[in-house]
Amino acid sequence: TALHIKGNIDFSVGNIDHNGPVNIDGDVLPDFTVKATGTITIAGNVQQAKIISEKDIHANAVIEGKIESKGNIFLSYAKNSTIFSYNDIIIENYIINCITHAEGKILANSNNGQIIGGEAFAHDTIKVNTAGSSNGTPTVLAAGYSSRVTQRLNEIEKEQTKNFKSLGAIEKASKTIRRIMMLKRKNPPELMKELDELTEMKDQVEKKVDSLVDEYEQIMEKITSSEDAKIIIYKTVYPGVTIRFPDNKKCITSNIENSIFHANSEGIVMQPAI
Repeated sequence: TALHIKGNIDFSVGNIDHNGPVNIDGDVLPDFTVKATGTITIAGNVQQAKIISEKDIHANAVIEGKIESKGNIFLSYAKNSTIFSYNDIIIENYIINCITHAEGKILANSNNGQIIGGEAFAHDTIKVNTAGSSNGTPTVLAAGYSSRVTQRLNEIEKEQTKNFKSLGAIEKASKTIRRIMMLKRKNPPELMKELDELTEMKDQVEKKVDSLVDEYEQIMEKITSSEDAKIIIYKTVYPGVTIRFPDNKKCITSNIENSIFHANSEGIVMQPAI
């Protein structure tokens, strides 16, 4: 069942945590949270508030807010905000000084589409009319990156560190038991049992290590295949913009018009946008 709020999300309403879609006719005021399993539609602005949806999010503007969606995000504009989508982020006008992550595409290619300042990361493609500003505002556009993949790689590295420490401790304990058995010149049943348990533990940890190595290699293959990712700028990319792909980056030092950037084994390639 849809929840319809006819005014603002303020102290008269409180935070929202709804099982289903939410429609808000007004603004979401500072320090409030709207969370829903369905699509969240906000006719007004999100001001220093948090919006979380398991589906799409539609809002006019986000100012110093945080938006997280497992679907797509549709905004008119955003400023000084954090925006994360498991799919695409579609911007009608502009985003200024935002941290933006899309597991799909970032699309700001309408007539007024601009990304100025901040960092915009997309796993797939970024399309924007204008990137940066004539003032040289530092702006990062990065394609071929996945926040979930990066997080999982970090988790694997931490897990492997623990596994190697465990293997070292097991090997040290096993050596100690073997030395005791050599000194006693016999194999007491309790020591043999302990040694067997350590051997079994070692086998289990080594299986975990092998499994994580396989997963790591599969993820790296996916990252390598990110050569399909592109950054397309239909009008102007200004000095101060950094174009990034995994293992490659290009700092823009002069105005460039109507260009497509992508990466291959030789680095970042630029060609005219059709």
